[in-house]
Amino acid sequence: MTDSPTPGPQTPGPQTPGPWAPGPQTPGPQTPAPQTHGPWAPRPQTAGSSPQWPPGGHESRSPAPARSGAPGTVPPWYAAAGYLPPGSAAAPGGYQPPRAAPPRQPVIVRVQPVGGTPYAFGYVKVPPVTSGLAIGSLTTGTASIIVSLGMSCLGLAGASDGWGALVAGAFAILSVLLGIAGLVFGRSARRIIRRSAGSISGRGVATAGIVCGSIGVGLSALGFVIAVLATISA
Repeated sequence: MTDSPTPGPQTPGPQTPGPWAPGPQTPGPQTPAPQTHGPWAPRPQTAGSSPQWPPGGHESRSPAPARSGAPGTVPPWYAAAGYLPPGSAAAPGGYQPPRAAPPRQPVIVRVQPVGGTPYAFGYVKVPPVTSGLAIGSLTTGTASIIVSLGMSCLGLAGASDGWGALVAGAFAILSVLLGIAGLVFGRSARRIIRRSAGSISGRGVATAGIVCGSIGVGLSALGFVIAVLATISA
């Protein structure tokens, strides 16, 4: 009986080029080993500590202080600085927040019932306002006096040259118009104030405007006459 040879270990032969043959190995990028010495070497971390950045510790920030106390409590430095928490009593030398004045209750001066209903109209008293016509009367009356005085000066200054009467006449017309406006505005303002039942004020201002307007008209007429006589006599 013939013994058959036993198969031994086989060594693979070299692979020939083909579609499944591995390509040539090229060296790839290598990651440098971490530095253990130097300014940028990481510091050893202990248990419970937070990582530092940058690793060398060139810039370190202190952690934010922890808040103490329950929500709504006042920190110790707040009271030490002299401030008071909202709603607390005022202490000597402490800051007192300004208090708003209580709203004023309206004053009803007259009630007018509505027929057939349980309702009524209430007329509330309001602070009086100054009449605009009264202010206009005083303004125009004062302007009339100023223009009449300037007209008189110009009429006398130009009397020797012959143009004093002409300039005085032109300014006299303007002064008279302003004076008449002061009179009209003042009388109208006084009539409106009298009918307003106290809601409009300025009666004294309207009276002053009437007086100033009258003075302005009188000075305009007197100044024009003087300017004409001075021009004729020159």
